Amino acid sequence: IQDSLPSLHIFSIYGPTETTVFATWFYYCSDYSQSDIVPIGTPIQNAFIYLLDAKLQKVQSGEEGEVYI
Repeated sequence: IQDSLPSLHIFSIYGPTETTVFATWFYYCSDYSQSDIVPIGTPIQNAFIYLLDAKLQKVQSGEEGEVYI
């Protein structure tokens, strides 16, 4: 898309209704290699994101967990 519309800016934003608007963001720049996985992005200013298991312990990279904001 960005090849045909170079001035287009695409953002992926995430946030449940409890956070009012959104809590994370990701900017799709031209060097992003497309895949089936859409990144959740990084937290907005003054927010923290944790991926925790059922015992509220941080999960390792690649493991499933719940998002805590």
